[in-house]
Amino acid sequence: FTSISALPLGWSLTGATTTYLGTWAAGSSTGALGGEHVFGYQHTGSSGTVLQTLTLRNGTTDPITDLLLSYHGRVARTDQTRVPIYTVSVGGTVVSALTYSTFDGDNLTRSASVSGLSIPAGATFQIQWSSDRGASAGSSKQIGISQVTVAIGVQLLPPTISDSIVNGSVTYNTATFNATVLSDGGDPITTRGFVYSVTTTNPAPAINGTGVIQINDSLGGVDPYSVTPAGLAAATGYTMRAFATNTIGTSYGTATTFTTLPLPPTFTSTYTQVFAAYTGANPAGWTAISNMGVQTYAGAWGNGSGTAGFTGGNSAPGVLGYQHSGSTGILTTTLTLLNGTGATLNNLSISYLGRASRTTEGRSPTFTVSVNGTVVPALAYTTLDNLDVTLTTNLSSLGIADGAPFTISWVSDRGLGSGSSKQIGLSNVQISTVIPPSGYSGWKVANAGGQGATQDFDNDGVRNGLEYFMGATGSSFTANPGIVNGKITWPKDPAFVGTYTVQTSPNLVAWTDVSSTVVGNTVQYTPSGAGPVFVRMKIVVTP
Repeated sequence: FTSISALPLGWSLTGATTTYLGTWAAGSSTGALGGEHVFGYQHTGSSGTVLQTLTLRNGTTDPITDLLLSYHGRVARTDQTRVPIYTVSVGGTVVSALTYSTFDGDNLTRSASVSGLSIPAGATFQIQWSSDRGASAGSSKQIGISQVTVAIGVQLLPPTISDSIVNGSVTYNTATFNATVLSDGGDPITTRGFVYSVTTTNPAPAINGTGVIQINDSLGGVDPYSVTPAGLAAATGYTMRAFATNTIGTSYGTATTFTTLPLPPTFTSTYTQVFAAYTGANPAGWTAISNMGVQTYAGAWGNGSGTAGFTGGNSAPGVLGYQHSGSTGILTTTLTLLNGTGATLNNLSISYLGRASRTTEGRSPTFTVSVNGTVVPALAYTTLDNLDVTLTTNLSSLGIADGAPFTISWVSDRGLGSGSSKQIGLSNVQISTVIPPSGYSGWKVANAGGQGATQDFDNDGVRNGLEYFMGATGSSFTANPGIVNGKITWPKDPAFVGTYTVQTSPNLVAWTDVSSTVVGNTVQYTPSGAGPVFVRMKIVVTP
């Protein structure tokens, strides 16, 4: 195949652009490619849906009721990010077993027996490969067809299975395996699953092989499936393969290797992580995974390039930052610790600094934080206000057994709004079994020399009660919040016990209660109206 006019008899190409560009794997313009025993195509934003069609005539004297089809799916320019997929139809009916994705790899066989046809003698019929530019962002991989075989009749075959994939969920003792049965070969699947082994024991695992563990999927059929084996050894290399079996035989996916993470840190009473000079290498116990696979380090925190990926490089404070884009999907950053307290862990104090950068951008990512899979609203953070904010909360009744792992996860995406995203970051993570004293009576002893809430122990002009509300020490200077972006924002300590009210006055004599807004561990008020307005926070503490 070296030109559109040189296509073999019966083949055609239809679409917005049918120009022949040249040799397969070369170039990036829209059009057809060949010259390497392949009928290929390079999609772009202007190519739309392209049909590669084979038209055949039933040259027998009888109707055709069954066909056996086979071809090799091809991919080139594999460094590109968009993933074209072939949807294959026979006589206008899609045959799912013949679907091919450029994500799966190059030169992969797709075959299927197609029954229930009714093609009269002398009639023509078509087999079509339909594709477009593919999902994700950026440029498209090249997609192609080779070694097409069409035969009359039915032949039972072993199953066809995709590559075996280990996704980003590898931990110190688990991993998630994924595969797809592409075709049952015309005979129902009896068993499907995965086999795996320690790589140094057996680098090519197969059923009943040396050191091989077999884990079956509970379902069957021709579709994607996954399993998550537990009990893997920490910091150990494994090899895994998917398999599927019918009465004709067993087929295996390609062998995939992975290494489990080291054991997480042991938590005894306190844990701190500031991410000093972070450049993409996660500290022990941490994972940070984009479900779209954007795992690159994009440079210093706050850099203006907007390149998607992790950011950091700071030390005072440090930060594990991320620049979202339309291709990053959901980022899940997780800390795993092992309970080493010697007892069931019920109470935790959790604090972290949520950070924002590139604050002129239009999208505002947020953190949703969960502990052992349960969302903790008090730890939610948003970049909407363009502020670095410390979030703190105390948790109880956790019931984490001695020696058991527990997790804290921060989940974010590109955020609401339009245009590019602000950078979102995580810093100064502090976890403790020490729960700060509740009530003003405990706070004043530790921070204000035992003085009352209306006094000012450190003579900084901020009364003890307000410093208690804001989580300040009471023994060092505390500044009253000012107006930033039209708002006044008071930090609010989650341990505060009492009532608070924002009040305004035109003359510092008559005061009126006004509504305020709670955002994370802060209270916000936006002044409005003409003329001078004085604003204060009224605190009534509970002893």
